[in-house]
Amino acid sequence: MRFSLISITLHIAFLSLLHLCGQAQSVWQELSRYQAPNATQAVAADSEFFYTISNSTIVKHSQETGEELARWRGPLKHLNSGAIIDGKLYCANSNYPQVPMASSLEIFDCKTLRHIGSHSFGHYIGSFTWIDRIGEDDYLLMFVHYENQAQERGKGVGYTTLIRTDNQFRRKGGWILPKSLVDYLKPTSISGGIVLSEHTLLLSPHHNEEVYLFNIPDYGYELEWIETIPVPFQGQGLALDHSRNTLWGMRRDTREVIEISMVISPVPALLKALQAPMNPNALVVAHRGDWRHAPENSLQAIKNSIDMGADMVEIDVRLTKDGIPVLMHDETIDRTTTGKGKVSEWTLSDLKTLNLRNGANHPTHHTIPTLEEAMIIAKGKILVNLDKCYGFFDNIYPILESTGTTHQVLMKGKVTWEECQKDFGTRLNDIMFMPIIDLEDPNAEAIINAYQTHLHPVAYEMIFRNTENPLLSKFSTIRESGSHIWVNTLWESLNAGYEDDAALENPEKIYGWLLDKGVTIFQTDRPEFLINYLRENKLK
Repeated sequence: MRFSLISITLHIAFLSLLHLCGQAQSVWQELSRYQAPNATQAVAADSEFFYTISNSTIVKHSQETGEELARWRGPLKHLNSGAIIDGKLYCANSNYPQVPMASSLEIFDCKTLRHIGSHSFGHYIGSFTWIDRIGEDDYLLMFVHYENQAQERGKGVGYTTLIRTDNQFRRKGGWILPKSLVDYLKPTSISGGIVLSEHTLLLSPHHNEEVYLFNIPDYGYELEWIETIPVPFQGQGLALDHSRNTLWGMRRDTREVIEISMVISPVPALLKALQAPMNPNALVVAHRGDWRHAPENSLQAIKNSIDMGADMVEIDVRLTKDGIPVLMHDETIDRTTTGKGKVSEWTLSDLKTLNLRNGANHPTHHTIPTLEEAMIIAKGKILVNLDKCYGFFDNIYPILESTGTTHQVLMKGKVTWEECQKDFGTRLNDIMFMPIIDLEDPNAEAIINAYQTHLHPVAYEMIFRNTENPLLSKFSTIRESGSHIWVNTLWESLNAGYEDDAALENPEKIYGWLLDKGVTIFQTDRPEFLINYLRENKLK
């Protein structure tokens, strides 16, 4: 999955609530607020200054004091937005609300606000609203359509188009908005946008106090709407100060410019990826966390998995003597802690006196985490696969609810559809469930077919010991029907020898073979190595 935790230091913690494509419950931190009478169309920003933009006027301000330092006013019709690129201010300009639509790009020197260049698009594919650079030397430009007095005959908001060009503004590609957003925005369209990464955009509407997170897809022509994010701005042109990675916007009603900071969660994008098993990108699951650099099932192992860019972390859960879910793989604490005995024989307070051992069996300063502590760490940052707790999910679910993480969790079990339905009931509407299928089981195909008929799970965890098993050839069909193929590359008995340690010598022979078979989710003991392999092959 190409989307990762973007280090725009915006202290907005995004959770995935549903609002059309996905709404966020946000906590944002305001850094600066300025009175700016010229703030009617857009704001741009660099490390020292911000620039307010109205229809035909640009004002340069000091970030330290907010005072006006320079002003440009000219015969332009409708400046829409601005972006600072290599010390120049690039402004989208149009003849809004006239039709037929005409547009131009106007370029200004940031030091003096002197007009230094123009590129006319004439009557083109819409009204030009924003520009930003993407990659080394390309640009993204958006041309919008309206359903108001500026509507062109026979066209509407759905004709809004994002294009990619080279540095001479020759078109190289293009994408449209999803119909759900088009219908939501009518009669207006997108007014501003910024590039966050090669595959990720933040778009702003005409007046709503929100922005929209988008992925540029690897295939097809429609942008992928990931999340709706409330902000204190009122639409129009956005700006990203690359020196501090802060987001700037404006309010027309109070003529104010506002700077905020936030963190964008990868979870909504990962949930989208789980809904798209035909996407060629693979997902990586860190088995028991990053246990090579921290004790298994520790909070640090989870944090390391997040930092390295894993999409999901697998953790094991057991119940203490007093019924508290804690992270522990074995029934006993002998192997992984400084204590001895069964987890179920120890209270939580007693377990907390012990220390976890690392992979070399040495005691560390880390202690046994509760499930609640683990979910608080994972919240908004990574998906979580819970293992060893199918039989006491009633103890698990209240914790997921109280931490607001039910949507991030993937449960699993080696059970039939009938058993799953009986055990989970209506909770299958709230959580994701993945059946574990042993392909050597003579009933494996029947079990899969029952799930396909009744549930269409997001994934199947497939265990196989024979590469000639005929069910391996059905992986592509299962993906086409809407489910991912999950394989454990942990040890030979789970994967017929296509395991992590063998991949160290020849990753293409191991991971490449599994990818060719249709595997889309890898649970691995070498997450960093696998992530690097996938990135090198443009599969993440």
